[in-house]
Amino acid sequence: GLFNFGSQMMGSILGAAILCAIFPPELDMTKSLGANSVGLKWHWWNALIGEVFGTFLLVFVVLQTACNPKSQMNRSQACLAIGLAVFMAHCVLIPIGGCSINPTRSFGPALLSLSRLEAPKAVEPVATMLGEPALGEVASPKAAESVDASAGPGYWRSMWIFWLGPLLGACLAAFVYKAMLLLDAAHEQHTLKHHPGYRRRQTLIEHFTPAAAGPVLLGSHGPREGKDAAARAES
Repeated sequence: GLFNFGSQMMGSILGAAILCAIFPPELDMTKSLGANSVGLKWHWWNALIGEVFGTFLLVFVVLQTACNPKSQMNRSQACLAIGLAVFMAHCVLIPIGGCSINPTRSFGPALLSLSRLEAPKAVEPVATMLGEPALGEVASPKAAESVDASAGPGYWRSMWIFWLGPLLGACLAAFVYKAMLLLDAAHEQHTLKHHPGYRRRQTLIEHFTPAAAGPVLLGSHGPREGKDAAARAES
């Protein structure tokens, strides 16, 4: 866990460093290497709620498609569902706060962009690429004179949102996933107790399903011979 966290943090910093080498400050349209920040017309709780549910969507899809034992036969198609979840989260959250759904994604650009910050001049995050300043930032040089430089740019003042939101969303997704597994296990125990033929059917399906059967279409439940044998057993 800690090794994974440290690796992602280093990867985020390294990626931001590569951006620094590729894009000079005058060509960086965000002026902050794409750091996350809350847009001017949005409140902090809009971004926080969005990050919670955006991360919930991503983590829940990962758990159900790549971790759930019942999705093992369709595991090769998990990448499609996961990619779609990331795409949907970005479509909704980019105008609000640039879409983080991963604290380490927010940390690297925010840290490296400090090297090109001209205090007390404000910077423009991803959420303001349409020409609108971000929450806590200024829209004109005259307004910049009243900015407290010690408070840091807007993306650092709102950094807690892009840590707390994804962490809460991930925990919520794990809780719901575990609860669904427990409910499913309880339902299966109830079925085995009141329907003895169910156990024989499942045993036959497992027996006639090769371990290396490979991926099958979504919605299928195993090779044809396994289902045919189960049908004969029930009859």
